[in-house]
Amino acid sequence: MRVATILFDSLLLWVGLYVVVVATVWIMSAVRFALSRETKKSKAFYDIPDDQLPSITVLVPGFREELRIGAALDALRDVDYPDLEILAIDDGSPDGTSDEILRHLPADPRLRLMRKEVNEGKAMAMNDALVIARGEIIVVIDADAQIAPHALRAIAAHFVRIPRMGGVTGNPRPVNRGGWLAEMQVVEFASSVSLVRRAQVTWGRILTMSGVVSAFRKSVLTDVGVFDPSMATEDIDLTWRIQMRFYDVRYEPRAVVGMSVPSTLRALGSQRLRWGRGLVQVLMRHGGVLFHWRHRRHWPAILEAIASIVWWHLLILLIIIGLTVQPLAAGGYMTLPPFPWGWVAAVLTVALVQSFVGLIIDRRYDRTALLALSAVPWYPIGYWFLVGLTSIVVTIPTLLRPGWSSNVRWTVDRSRERR
Repeated sequence: MRVATILFDSLLLWVGLYVVVVATVWIMSAVRFALSRETKKSKAFYDIPDDQLPSITVLVPGFREELRIGAALDALRDVDYPDLEILAIDDGSPDGTSDEILRHLPADPRLRLMRKEVNEGKAMAMNDALVIARGEIIVVIDADAQIAPHALRAIAAHFVRIPRMGGVTGNPRPVNRGGWLAEMQVVEFASSVSLVRRAQVTWGRILTMSGVVSAFRKSVLTDVGVFDPSMATEDIDLTWRIQMRFYDVRYEPRAVVGMSVPSTLRALGSQRLRWGRGLVQVLMRHGGVLFHWRHRRHWPAILEAIASIVWWHLLILLIIIGLTVQPLAAGGYMTLPPFPWGWVAAVLTVALVQSFVGLIIDRRYDRTALLALSAVPWYPIGYWFLVGLTSIVVTIPTLLRPGWSSNVRWTVDRSRERR
């Protein structure tokens, strides 16, 4: 019994200490990034004459996007960039997606339509479009995302200033606000996406470039290989392949893109199950970098990803143990250790601080960000826990059946998941 108690206390210590330490490191690293790269002193980095900017092709892949792609194309029409091509891809949609794109052609001479007869999924749609794309830099945005007018200039600066730059990911901001679930995702993108990417850049490697808005040097895509259609999250996989060839990948918070987030728990769960499955796939495929010294800059991001998955499983295990022991303790069969309210308070405190810091940093790019402050107290208690459960659901099934043999297609019912 003493051994079991020691083991239980050790697991409890790790579960509590992990969150406190990692969140503290994230916060300090993100603040360092913001103070060094998001101030007026960094303005010179982005001041590049038009004749020195590389040509850009923006890919807008979509399937059944008749009602959404128009807003994305309207936003692109207002983009300020000297040498720009916009390539909208209809991946065999059965609705009027192509008709909506054709309706926008006269208003923007930079816009082109590529229509595929057969739906083969987002990765294959982008790969096919790369063959005819004319830009030196390839920018991918989702068909329901609205890019800010100056986002491409902020992205291009990295490719001009840094010859080894392989990819740049932007700053997605939820735009369909109003409901509880949407406000939770505003907090999430500020504290667990933007803040963490700032931190990871200071470590040397980032875990993923967002599929909502990412940019790649076309020659790098040729070097490392194009988008892999067998991966549930082709963006994470490509991020790691680029960095494993020792190209740089950066996060650019000024490259703001408005995005529509899931508005129902069913849609959110479907999305996060795919994200969780994709992360496990990537860790299985590229986890070998942990055994190579030359890839040591990858270690912090990949170890943190693995530790996060382990943490969720241990948390659920401790909850199950607690629920099992409680009846035994009530019957006098064993002694129940005191409930660890101190660790609960520490975890909740650091989660709240992380959320506040993330929203404060991102208020520069989203003036409505601080309106989500009222949702912050509920974020670690409810939403964070619900989203974390998806890691439990997908990890073991994906380890047993990675699913690399088949192409990942678009979700047929777009009301369920944002792809």
